[in-house]
Amino acid sequence: MAGMSVVTAFGNIGRDAELRSTPGGDSVCNFSICANVRKGRNEIPVWYDCTIWGKRGEALVEHLTKGTSVVVTGQLVPREYKGKKDELRTSLDVDVRELAFAGGGGGGSDASASSRGPAPSGPETDDENSIPF
Repeated sequence: MAGMSVVTAFGNIGRDAELRSTPGGDSVCNFSICANVRKGRNEIPVWYDCTIWGKRGEALVEHLTKGTSVVVTGQLVPREYKGKKDELRTSLDVDVRELAFAGGGGGGSDASASSRGPAPSGPETDDENSIPF
């Protein structure tokens, strides 16, 4: 059985999303998000290259603008490329399965909630003692 790596990341979009088509005619929407990760007393930026395929990407591309806060969940997919000195490098990209707009940021999009996808949800109770772990 093959394994699968899944990630959920919250961050701000670093540049407006781009929509293109593959040679086979499939639509693909690409964007990057930056999430700050705490390391000791410092925060370091971690960038995630994200992809949304098909009609979902076509519908969302105009709302995925620089500064918009999003939560993405998806599969980590290795991508090989050649570096500046022609060395073979690998990055882990996110094939987005779920996306939610988190508010804030500089996006200012007026997309309806239904086009935004599911909102992140928390526990249904405020009682900390009811958490099962």
